Amino acid sequence: MTQSGSPYDNAIAERVNGILKGEFGLAGIFNNYSQALGKLVEVVDKYNKLRPQFSCNLQTPQCTHEIIKREQKPELQPIQQNWITDVKYIQEINNIVGLN
Repeated sequence: MTQSGSPYDNAIAERVNGILKGEFGLAGIFNNYSQALGKLVEVVDKYNKLRPQFSCNLQTPQCTHEIIKREQKPELQPIQQNWITDVKYIQEINNIVGLN
C-alpha cells in the first residue's frame, strides 16, 4: 500500500483491513479466487450497509451517501466509489479470467 511497506504510512487503510478481517471474517483462507472475491463483495456490502461510522455521524456509509445525494451538496459528494464495490467491474474481471 505504501512505498516503505509500513502500516503506519496508511493507518486508515490498515484500520479498515483490520475491521474487515476481525469483524467480518476475512482473516480466513479461501480455496480459490472466486470464493475469496465472493466473500469480499459480501463483506464490503455489509460494511457499507450495516456498520455505523463515526465519520458519518453514526450512520452507515450507504445512508450518508443517500442523504448527500438527496441534498445535492456538491462540496459533500463522496469520493468516487471504490472499485471493489462496483459489481459490474467485478463481473468484468471474472469474465476476463474465465470465472463466469
